[in-house]
Amino acid sequence: MWHVVMFSGGINSWAAARRVADEHGTGKLQLLFADTYAEDEDLYRFLEEAAAQIGAPLVRIADGRTPWQVFDDEHYLGNAGWHRAPGDSSRSPAYGG
Repeated sequence: MWHVVMFSGGINSWAAARRVADEHGTGKLQLLFADTYAEDEDLYRFLEEAAAQIGAPLVRIADGRTPWQVFDDEHYLGNAGWHRAPGDSSRSPAYGG
């Protein structure tokens, strides 16, 4: 069975990945990063180093746009109080959008 950990680069996703690796090994473990192309450069460094330390491959998925490009393409002003419906192209490829 494959184990896929949503790997954001935060401490909690690192701890989840470390726990899965410790309990199930890394042979069938993948770390999935939904890249927004809007992250600090240090996050990308950390992701690579953390994946190497855990011993699992880092898989990046993205549709190639920043959040601001999505807002422009969708004629949508993003905010924390309202989210687009599931299936809209503004959703992360990680969720099938």
